[in-house]
Amino acid sequence: MSIITQVGDGRPWYSYVPKLFPDLRIGDSALTWKAGENSPPLFEALLWLWTRVFGVSDFAVRALSAVAGSLAPLVLFVGLRRPLGPWAAGAAAWLFALSPSAVAYAQEARGYGLLMLLATCAVVRVVRYALAAPGPQDKGASFGWDVALYVLLSYTHYTGLVLACGLVALRFVVACCQGRPLREFGWFAWVPLLLAPWLYLNWFSMAETGTGRFGWRDYGWPDVWDLMLPKAAAYFMPGAYTLWAMLGVAVVAAVWGRWKAEHVPQLSVRWLLAVAFAGMVAVHFGYGIYTAFHARVWHERYFSAMLPVGMALFAVLFSLAGRQRLLTGLVVLAGCMVSLSAVLASYEKPWKEEYREASRYIAHNAQGTPTVVATWAPNAIYFNYYLRGFMAEAGKAYALTAVGAQDDVPQGVGTLCQHPWAPGEQVVLFQHQMHRLYFDMVNRQCAGALKWVSGREFRGVFVDFYEATGEPPQASQ
Repeated sequence: MSIITQVGDGRPWYSYVPKLFPDLRIGDSALTWKAGENSPPLFEALLWLWTRVFGVSDFAVRALSAVAGSLAPLVLFVGLRRPLGPWAAGAAAWLFALSPSAVAYAQEARGYGLLMLLATCAVVRVVRYALAAPGPQDKGASFGWDVALYVLLSYTHYTGLVLACGLVALRFVVACCQGRPLREFGWFAWVPLLLAPWLYLNWFSMAETGTGRFGWRDYGWPDVWDLMLPKAAAYFMPGAYTLWAMLGVAVVAAVWGRWKAEHVPQLSVRWLLAVAFAGMVAVHFGYGIYTAFHARVWHERYFSAMLPVGMALFAVLFSLAGRQRLLTGLVVLAGCMVSLSAVLASYEKPWKEEYREASRYIAHNAQGTPTVVATWAPNAIYFNYYLRGFMAEAGKAYALTAVGAQDDVPQGVGTLCQHPWAPGEQVVLFQHQMHRLYFDMVNRQCAGALKWVSGREFRGVFVDFYEATGEPPQASQ
């Protein structure tokens, strides 16, 4: 939201210039920031339209994700009720609705709630396509809806494009197995064509990010088993072994249902869907390993597009189990209890950074026209979201600056220390807990020029007040 409301009319988005973190300026256009941030702009565009109607309060800004996140389980149930049955669809929808990951990202002003909703729509359409009898629904108009969905997915997050590729491949396999005409697949050629404008904007940032320049840390093979696999599994279902136990019981129920010779329509297609959905999640995990090793970036939230795939996998397995409701009921009961417990625990121990409280503290203690140093340049605009509101309420002016973008921090701090501060001028260091190194670097390099006055720690962020001495810096070792 801060990207949309706080950037000016600087370098236009269509300029073919490097849009990288070190090159971003607060005055640049919104799409220039999105291109430099390396994430597509659909959610922010929708959020801007949303706030034109509902305002920019915290509740209004978060409400768009809440609506999208709330609709996703409902879409899963309604969409899968007919092809898989009300029991299978309802059980999977309950698991989805109580998923701690889905609940958490439905409360954030980020694109992951929207990504889950669009992914759910796309997965539902693939299941309905696979289990429907070939007929008029194979015509181009039906494929046109899928093209629109895949484009929207790709413009929400790059993992949406990964999911879209997997779903197209699955549809192709289903069409070949069922002898459906393949000429309609030409519609999907529109997807890369419609993505071309964003690829044009994002090319520099994507290529540079792939080198690992803006990575968070180095990853090795031990991290795959000790970090990535447990966190990815916990994203689908909390607990160390909950997901694996639930999948194991669901597979046993599905096999038992087949062994009992219960009649399940299109049995082979359902097993194909189950294997394909499990394979998509596994391939996505492998892709995450690749990006971790090369781009030095990995986070479990990048499985948001796969969460509906996992829930659809449970729905397919439940449908294969037929009347074996005892085992599937145990799976659903265990999953809902574990998820609900994790959701309630998350409300008892809030983990969100206190940007609002820190900004109010700065506004209350600001004197004159302070310079607020928001440390890492790409995050300056986000730190400023609450700060500008509280400073305006207090009737105080301030200047916002930053000291660098990860790989040029020493130079940025050096420039900050050489600034010709007036004696008594107030300088405020506003930093995230992950960027505490700025505090140490400023204290060393700005010794003599800036005198530390006071500081306070908030959840996830720090605020430190300095006073300029009017003397040149005498960097300490």
